[in-house]
Amino acid sequence: MKFKTLSTLLLSTAMLAGCDHPNKPDVTILPGVVLTVKVNHIGDTLIGEFLPATSTQSIFEQVQASVSAELIKGKCAVGFPLTWDAKSKRHYASVGVISCDGIERIEAPVTLVESSTRMNGLPGLALGDEILVLFTKQTHVK
Repeated sequence: MKFKTLSTLLLSTAMLAGCDHPNKPDVTILPGVVLTVKVNHIGDTLIGEFLPATSTQSIFEQVQASVSAELIKGKCAVGFPLTWDAKSKRHYASVGVISCDGIERIEAPVTLVESSTRMNGLPGLALGDEILVLFTKQTHVK
């Protein structure tokens, strides 16, 4: 194979792999991190976008702020397959699917948390709501 052909092939492969994406995040979300998500779509799957963290008092809150900033910079979206429990009258999700480039999807174990009571699950949802998402296991987004 000629050098010119080989170099073109390698450059094309690197571009397809996303090596040239300057805003692609490379962040580890630790268990216990709570991020705020704005609801953009509600159906069988809730779809939203990450919002910036507002408080940076403790070291843990600084970590949360750093993680949310990286995900926002990477234009990441998140989706949650919802289940409705008629007995407790709450929406639940056990997994979140994060996508930053629209192609690669990363699954993360999560819990939706009500902001006022810190209870598991959400009693109601509306477009534009800001919900809290608790990550239950370490997840690497890249």
